[in-house]
Amino acid sequence: MRKLVCLCLLTVFICFTSSNVFAQDAPTTYKPKRFAVKIEPIKALSPDLPVLQVGGEFLFHPKWSVEQSIGFNGKWFSYFTDYEHQVFTSRTELRYYLKKRGIKKMKGMYVAAEAMFGTNTYEYDAWFARRGTWPAEIICIEKIDIKRRTFRPNFKFGYQLISRKGFVLDAFAGPGFNFKQVTHVNRVCQDDAVIHHPANEGFILEFFDHKEEKVALPSFAFGCKIGWAF
Repeated sequence: MRKLVCLCLLTVFICFTSSNVFAQDAPTTYKPKRFAVKIEPIKALSPDLPVLQVGGEFLFHPKWSVEQSIGFNGKWFSYFTDYEHQVFTSRTELRYYLKKRGIKKMKGMYVAAEAMFGTNTYEYDAWFARRGTWPAEIICIEKIDIKRRTFRPNFKFGYQLISRKGFVLDAFAGPGFNFKQVTHVNRVCQDDAVIHHPANEGFILEFFDHKEEKVALPSFAFGCKIGWAF
């Protein structure tokens, strides 16, 4: 709960600060921007792929742009679990601005298609139980490496503001799918055993079910980026 409160406060702070910047920046003259560097601070609080994410957007047509971003976490931080995550993400987005023809500005309402690929590797002290037993019959305990591969295509609606001095605020949301594969890299325990979750792991199992599996589920992306345009 404390982490969720911090996330909400961070979002409110970004929006409040940005609104002051745009309010004080009267549009007397405006030089069209064709490139922007952005960060997305909220990604550092992601429960399954916590990263420091940075990217760039390039306007290659009056109404079209492409954005590429990279995220990395070299076991530096994890807010929702005690595991040391080694995470890498790559996001590619094709964006179409819904504005008047011929205006070369990376601002206003847009629609976009995004594809994200990510990997997350972490160590886990696994308790393996015999399949089909209740209460669980623990047959082995070992430290394993768990690797989670994720692919998420999303369709997004958003709005981007750019001040006359170049400050960028980009907010978006939209539906998609989450394709996830979880594998045990160095497992020794027999294949028909299943992971038993201790009761003290709590609500985090909603995000981290450590069993080997391949799943595809609907998802919903939302976020807010800040940056600078040139």
